[in-house]
Amino acid sequence: MKPTPRYLNLLYDLGFHHVFSRPENKPFLFDFVNAVLADSQELAEIEFMPMKFEGMPERQRLSIVNFRCKNTAGEVFLVEIHCLPEENFFDRCAFHLTYLLRKLGWMPLFSEQDGPAVYVVGLMGFPFLVEREAVGAQAGNLSGAADDEEEHVHPSDRLIFQFQDVHHPDKSYDRANIIMLNTPSFHKGLTALQTPYDHWVYLLKHLHTMEEVPQVWRGTLFETFMDRAQLSKLTQPDREAYFQG
Repeated sequence: MKPTPRYLNLLYDLGFHHVFSRPENKPFLFDFVNAVLADSQELAEIEFMPMKFEGMPERQRLSIVNFRCKNTAGEVFLVEIHCLPEENFFDRCAFHLTYLLRKLGWMPLFSEQDGPAVYVVGLMGFPFLVEREAVGAQAGNLSGAADDEEEHVHPSDRLIFQFQDVHHPDKSYDRANIIMLNTPSFHKGLTALQTPYDHWVYLLKHLHTMEEVPQVWRGTLFETFMDRAQLSKLTQPDREAYFQG
């Protein structure tokens, strides 16, 4: 029998929801989103934004967190995080992106109307598979893929997708984004972590296998996070649901 882990699996919907959807844990969400969007946004404010998804099962709703953000320039943008592993995960993220755009009332894209930027972030504890040609010849044989397989693990741990104008393929729409965090392709160890993004992806990937707070995180936000992400902090009903799932 395997020993009971000390910490939650953040790439599992109930573990993710327990930590990131609680108002008292908003500083963690703020720091995480800042790390993920560091190339395009710098947060100044973040607030939870409840969304009604008609017809969606309760379990699936628990795997989604929506929030409204404001950057340091005063611009508003929206972020939605998904973490429920299932078939066609990318397609579901794309569907939710267009759902949010319709809710905002600024479809079709590439029109003169402009609205807040939207980011849908997918947290993947399973590999993002692509056809060999899609990753480029420079990737060679990717880890975990045999020569005769049609699909291979994408080598990047962070993939960004944007809509393109079918009439102008060189034109992309940078205000509607899907960001996939492909954690199986993140291979840095603790001593190699440099950026906030590195630390967060390492935590997402490895927290449920850890037994104590690493020395490098002592006295930081990550030590507080690990304290609140302990399995023992779940109520009995939540604990039962976590293991049944």
